[in-house]
Amino acid sequence: FFGWHGGMNALGWVAAYAQVGSSQVAIAINPITGQSVNLGTLPGGSFSQAYGINDAGQVVGRGNVSGGSLQAFFWDPVNGMQTLATY
Repeated sequence: FFGWHGGMNALGWVAAYAQVGSSQVAIAINPITGQSVNLGTLPGGSFSQAYGINDAGQVVGRGNVSGGSLQAFFWDPVNGMQTLATY
């Protein structure tokens, strides 16, 4: 396991992505426990990367979907990962 820092909110939560085996996955890291939350991937996707997190714990980043196109995502604890845009 190794990872990259994407952004941090005022509460100390960190948005990042980690290399787990052969895949990169978006994670949020709890500043108190050091535990990471795996944010998953977009439907049909094989990787995701988190770049920012706000004080409400909402995360933005990018990932791929089946077919390989890259898409921006928005993640929150209630609805999970949602597609924002294809680029």
